Amino acid sequence: MSADRLSASLAELDPESRALLELSMVRGIPDDDLASMLGSDAQRLRQRRRAVLESLGVESPAERAALVGTLRGEKPPPGTEPPREAEAEPPSEEPAGDEPSPGRGPRRLVWALVGGLMIAAVVALALALGSDEVGSENTGPTGPAPEPEARATAPVGAAPVALDPLGGSPGRATAQIVVGDGDPKLRLRVRGLPRVSDGGYVVWLYNSVSEAQELSGSRAGTFSVNPPLPPEADRYRFLEISREPADGNRNHSGASVMRVPIEKIPRASR
Repeated sequence: MSADRLSASLAELDPESRALLELSMVRGIPDDDLASMLGSDAQRLRQRRRAVLESLGVESPAERAALVGTLRGEKPPPGTEPPREAEAEPPSEEPAGDEPSPGRGPRRLVWALVGGLMIAAVVALALALGSDEVGSENTGPTGPAPEPEARATAPVGAAPVALDPLGGSPGRATAQIVVGDGDPKLRLRVRGLPRVSDGGYVVWLYNSVSEAQELSGSRAGTFSVNPPLPPEADRYRFLEISREPADGNRNHSGASVMRVPIEKIPRASR
């Protein structure tokens, strides 16, 4: 993956997922300490990080090294090789070195290492990782909903809009909102996504990983759905498709594969 493409993918990443990569891969905070700080467990944290890396298309050690360099703001000279594999590996779960001094437990140590990271992003990450007990109900975003008249909308009768692939996704999808009698419905056509043997794909109204509302889904990589849009749909900025594991968790995994701003989705009459 090129540096420009990796930077572009990172720019589209939600703040919670980026905070997770910053804390674990750049700051080197051990998984056990980070999970303790976030009120989660190390296994859940590792699953989330793996899903984020997959959504970015980062697989090989060299790509992981390039990701760490990009997160640090480094720009390697043209023609140079990425750092050695050892520098790209995530931190060991058992950190080397001296134990924290008395009175400086894992949580205090981790918060000291957080430094200038946005506290709001870290808090949102904690909510996302600790949401197993919350269930599938979505409480909506905490901020005020944008004024409907302030949001642009695509012209009525225009052709369906294509969703943008994320993390090197090979699939294609188009979306359109059908209006008329009754509630508006989403008309979504998806083609060419890899079939997932353990899980499937979910369609979301999306602001961030912790502010996403499920609309529909499929186990297949090629599918069509026409779910009704809820009254609060205008609170969300994006229509998104994510890859979800079959782990019983109804919350967004962070493994986004396609996305389009809702304001760009055209409307068609029934």
